[in-house]
Order: sequence, then structure tokens, then C-alpha cells
Amino acid sequence: MHLGRPDEALRHLTRSAELDLRHGSRTDAYCTYSNAARISLDLDRVEDCIALLDSLPAEPDIAAGEVDDRLVAQLRLTRARALHTGEDLKAATAEFVALAAESADWDDDPGSHAMIAAETAVLLGEAAEFGRAREAADQALAAHARAPRYEQLSNCLRELARLQAQRQGPDGLADALAFLADAGRIADEARTAGYEAHCRSLDTALAYEHGRVNTYAGEYEDALAALDKALALLGEPGTDDGRAGEWAECIRLAGAVEGLYLERPAPALTRLDAAISHLTALGHTEESEPLTSLAARLRDEE
Repeated sequence: MHLGRPDEALRHLTRSAELDLRHGSRTDAYCTYSNAARISLDLDRVEDCIALLDSLPAEPDIAAGEVDDRLVAQLRLTRARALHTGEDLKAATAEFVALAAESADWDDDPGSHAMIAAETAVLLGEAAEFGRAREAADQALAAHARAPRYEQLSNCLRELARLQAQRQGPDGLADALAFLADAGRIADEARTAGYEAHCRSLDTALAYEHGRVNTYAGEYEDALAALDKALALLGEPGTDDGRAGEWAECIRLAGAVEGLYLERPAPALTRLDAAISHLTALGHTEESEPLTSLAARLRDEE
């Protein structure tokens, strides 16, 4: 894998697993199959991943319940994620729901249950089953209280809010804001605990999502206020700054809300032109392109 030869790596892993099965080292074999499946999924080889895992439940010891239940759950979880990636939402959701129910009894590992329940909630949201999604999110939050998973839970709740507002518009705003309120409490907990997110700041991501959710619901003034808060939290990006894309997207949405939905093109163009100049001067030309397109549209409509 480190040499950039994934095909060879997967062949070796699969061969290793086959030899372990032949020699009776069945747990080692299933662990190796699990590694191979995850690598296949990381490489976006969804069909290979599913094919590899489809054959394992028929193994006699797995079928008889003689293999460690957590290892079997990991195999099923990888398969469910592959089904989701492959856009078989119905099958993926059914497997996630089953895994969430089973993992609820893992008293020694509430963190894993929090993660599985959170992923389950998002899939139910994608299927527009928001009542069941709320129940799964509540399970995840209860487990999170015992074993915090700040970033995973925040991501889940923000995505559920987005899905509900996008699907239901103003009718879904109250429930969407309830998801964001939960995400806000998690961000507060993370700050108190000194936790730093691996990707986006939880506070900045939350402010942006408030902007997006309110935009879907037609609450444009609230949306713009939230996006301005997100921009203040982000600060302007520098030359070698990974925030450039996030900052540009926040500017783009704020410009669209202000210029198109609130019909205030002049301040929107001032915002966009300043951001385009800043990004271009720093060499972030790709990030500035959506802003340039939006500015041209606003000028055409003036």
C-alpha cells in the first residue's frame, strides 16, 4: 500500500486470509478479510468490497455464532458502508438498523454504539424517515454521554438538520433547529473538554449549517446572520491555508442569500469582489471560481 500498489496489496491480504482459513486460524483470517474489505472501500472498489464480505456469513463458525460478535459486527459494518456508497440505501439502512439494535447491548463499548447509531440516523434521514432518525440520534446521544464522540455526533446532527430542512423546507425548520441545538451542546462540551476537531471546527461548521438550514427554510435574514458568524469564526485564509475552500463556500452562500434571496445585490457584490481579490492574490484561483460565477450572475440581473 505504501508503494502505491493496492492491487498487489489486496492480493496478498486475500491470500493471507485464505491460508489462515486453511490452517485453522479463523479469527486471523476474518481480521485480514476485514482489512482487505476496508481498503477496497477506501479505494472506491465498492463491488469488490461487497463481494468479499458477502461470502463470509455462510462460513460455518460465523453462522453458528462461534466468532467474536464484535469482529462479525465490523465485517457487517464495512459491508453496510459499502452498500451505502454503492447507493443501495434500502439494504444499507436495514443493516445499520440491525447493527444499531445489537450494539445497544454493548455496555462495555458505548462509543461504538454511539458511532453506529449516528450513522444509522443519517441513513434514515436520507430515506426521509425523520421520526426514526430522531430516535436513532437520541440513542447516539445517550451513548455519547457515556463515551464522547464529539466530532461524529456533531457531523451526524448537522447532516440530519440539513436533510430535514432541504426535504421539508419551512415545515421541517423546528425539527432541524432541534438537531442543531443538540449539535451546539456537543460543541460546548467539546470546548469545555479541550477537544479539537480533526477536520472543521465544530463551532464554525455549526454556524455554517445554521445558515444553510435557514436558507432552505426561507429564513434569509437569520441565514445571513449565521453565515456572517461562521465567517467571523473562520477568519480570512492565508496562502497555505486549508480553510480557503470552506471560507469561499461560506462567502458564496452568503452572497447568494444576500444578493438573490434578499435582493440586495450591491452589498453582495461588494462581499464577493473583496473575497475574489483576496483569494486570487493568495493563489487560490480554483476556490474563487464559484464566487466569480455568482458575481457575474448578480451583475447580469441588475
